[in-house]
Amino acid sequence: GNSLAVTVNLGQQGTVKITGRGLRTTTRRGLKAGTHTITVPLTATGRAAKRHKSKLKVQAALTVSGRTGTATATLRA
Repeated sequence: GNSLAVTVNLGQQGTVKITGRGLRTTTRRGLKAGTHTITVPLTATGRAAKRHKSKLKVQAALTVSGRTGTATATLRA
């Protein structure tokens, strides 16, 4: 559809923020340690990329006790 399912694996409780060109910025606060699937809506740019089977760059940031770590992945839309 018009969203992307992003799976994140957390080592401890924290806040996850998922951003990227073509994605609506999505934040989930207070997630416990473990694996979580987060649905991220696509913007008009993201939907166009999906129609053309282009790649989307997804960045996830985890914040725990004021410290932030990031991970980036490139996915085929």
